[in-house]
Amino acid sequence: MKHFVRLIAFILIFACLFACMVSCGNSNKGNKPTTNNNNSNNNNNDIENDAGIPMPEIRDFGAPGEPYVYKALVRTGDHSVTEQEQHTIGNNGYAAIDFYTENQSSEDAIEYAVYLRNSRIQELYNVRIEQEAQQGDMTSQLSLAYMNNNEFDLAIILAKSAANAAMQNLLSNLNDMPTLDLSHPSYDQKSIKELALGNALYYLSGDMNVSTLEVCGPTVVNLKMYDDYIETFVELFNDNPIYANIYNLVVAKEWTIETMLTMAETINSDVDKSDGKALGSQPGDILGYFAYGGMGVYYFYGSGGRLTETDEEGNISLVIEKYNDLFDYLFDRFNSKEGSNQSWLPVGYSEARKNIFFSGQCLFTEMTLFDIRTGLYKERPFQYGILPNPTYEAGNDYHSVVYFTNCNHLWAIPNKVNNSEVAQQMMNIFAAYSNVELKDSTMYAYYMRTLYYTTAPDAGSRDVMNIIKDSMVYDIALLYDWDKMGSVTLGEMTISNRGLYATNVSNQNDIKEALNETVEQLKNPQMIK
Repeated sequence: MKHFVRLIAFILIFACLFACMVSCGNSNKGNKPTTNNNNSNNNNNDIENDAGIPMPEIRDFGAPGEPYVYKALVRTGDHSVTEQEQHTIGNNGYAAIDFYTENQSSEDAIEYAVYLRNSRIQELYNVRIEQEAQQGDMTSQLSLAYMNNNEFDLAIILAKSAANAAMQNLLSNLNDMPTLDLSHPSYDQKSIKELALGNALYYLSGDMNVSTLEVCGPTVVNLKMYDDYIETFVELFNDNPIYANIYNLVVAKEWTIETMLTMAETINSDVDKSDGKALGSQPGDILGYFAYGGMGVYYFYGSGGRLTETDEEGNISLVIEKYNDLFDYLFDRFNSKEGSNQSWLPVGYSEARKNIFFSGQCLFTEMTLFDIRTGLYKERPFQYGILPNPTYEAGNDYHSVVYFTNCNHLWAIPNKVNNSEVAQQMMNIFAAYSNVELKDSTMYAYYMRTLYYTTAPDAGSRDVMNIIKDSMVYDIALLYDWDKMGSVTLGEMTISNRGLYATNVSNQNDIKEALNETVEQLKNPQMIK
C-alpha cells in the first residue's frame, strides 16, 4: 500500500509542478535574467551584466590623488551583549554580514562576494570604504556622532533604532534626495511603499540587505518523520494520495493551518500521561507540532492579515477590524493557556524549540532562515524540508512577513553627511552591485548559493524559497508597535490570556492617536536633546 501511494504521489507531484511552471512562468527574479534594458550607463562598467541590470555611471568620487572616505555605521555584532542589553541592542547573531569584510580568502560564499563587490566599487569609484562598528544602542550612537560632527555616509541600523532615529531627525528623508534612484530594481519596492508615511521615507531594504530574509520564519518539517506517517495521513484525509507528499499540498494551496494541526494532533503521543509532564518533555514522546513563541506574527501575516495599510499616496490607515475573524481563529487554535482548546500545545523560544525539533521526535515547527542555515542545515540531524507558513483557508496565497523584532536592520542615510550627493550615489552603487541576478553579487551568494542551492535540501524546498522571496510583506505598525499590537497582541498569542482581536488591542482611538502622532513626527522630526 505504501509503495502504491508513493507512486501516485510522484505522478501528482509531476503534474502539479508542470502546471505551476506553465501558469507561473518565471515570477522569481533570482532564476532567470531579465531582458536587457539598454541602459546607457551599462557600457561604463566592467562587471559582467548579462542580466541587463542598470549600473551606476563610473565616477571618481575622490579628490586629486586621494580616495573619498566612505564611512558607514554598521550593526556588526562585534561587542559583547548582556541579557539586559539584548532587548535594546538586538541579537548580534543577526549582524550585517553583507556590507564589509577584510577577508579576501574566505571560503564563505557571502563573505567572499562582499569582498569582491567592495573591491570592485573601490577601484571603479575611487573610494575607501570604512566601517564603524555598532557600540550599544545605535540611535544613541548616531545622536552622539551628530553632536560631535562625526559624519557617516550610511547607517545599517537595527530596525527599531532606525524608527527612533528618524523621529529624532537623525536620518535623511530619502524621498527628498534627488540623485537616489529608488526605482532601481535592486531596491525592494515593497519596503519603499510600506515604510513611507506621506512623503517621508527614512529607511529601506533591497538586494544589499539580506536581513529581511534572515528573519523570515517559515515552517520546517521533519521529512523522515513525515515519511513514517504517510499512510496515516493519506487515510486521515479520506484516502487522498496528495497527502503522501507535503509539497503536493503546498503546490495545490491545500497547506493550511487546519491541515497542519490535524496531522499534528493525530500523531501526538505522550508516553506517560500520568506523570504530569508536558507533551514533548520526555524521551519517547511523539510531538506533531511545537509552537515558536512569536509564531502569531508569522501566521497572521502568512494568512494575509494586516495591522495597517498604506495607499499609493503614503497615507496609512488602521485595518484591525478587517481581520477579527482571522485573529480569533488563530487565538482559538494556538493559545496554550490552561483551559484553552490547545492546552496540550508545547510553546517556547529558540533553545527549547531547537532541543525538541532536533531530537527527531517533532514533526513541525517554525524557524527563521538564519536558524535553518546556521543550525539545522549544519547539524542535519535528519532529512528536513522548508515550507511556507500554512494559510487560514485553502486556495489562499502564501505570504512571508518582515518582522521588526530585535534582529533585522534597515539601510538609511544619516541627516549629517560629508557629501550628500556621494552618499546618495554610493547607496545606489551598493544596491546595484548587490543585485541577485548578478552572479558575483552578495545577494546571489546569499540567496542562490547559500539558501536556494545549499540550505534548501530538495526541489520542493527550493520552490518554497522562491515563494518566500516573492511574497515578503512589510507593515510599519510592526516597526512602531503602537499599543504593542505586534509584540504582544500577535507576538504573544500562544501564551496570552486575552482573546478577541478588536478588544485585545485596547481602544482603537488611542492607537489611531499614537499612529497620527508618529506620522506627524516623521513628517516634521525634531532632535531630542
